[in-house]
Amino acid sequence: MPCSDGGGSREEERRSYESMNAEKQAKLDNVTRLLCEVCEDLEDAQRGDLFSSIAGLKGWWTEHKRRDAEKAALMRRQEEMVQERIAKRETIKRALNKLTPEERNALGL
Repeated sequence: MPCSDGGGSREEERRSYESMNAEKQAKLDNVTRLLCEVCEDLEDAQRGDLFSSIAGLKGWWTEHKRRDAEKAALMRRQEEMVQERIAKRETIKRALNKLTPEERNALGL
């Protein structure tokens, strides 16, 4: 029988830890979204001078925009790939519909 200090099992501890991490990540994501909105508004209002007055904000904002642009480009490429696959399937389907039953049989379809 394994030793125990009377506390929960390792699995319970792991789930509790994961739950706390998920909660913290959700809060961090929310704060990041809010900060992003504020920075966008400052930029739109041409108040970039305020970025310099808060230590580290300009660097964070520049890096955040770069990462967002990378994510957007990746999402666009993934969508393009999906559309390419759909178009290819449609082309194959049209081509197969032109075959006679004998041709399909000869191809093992």
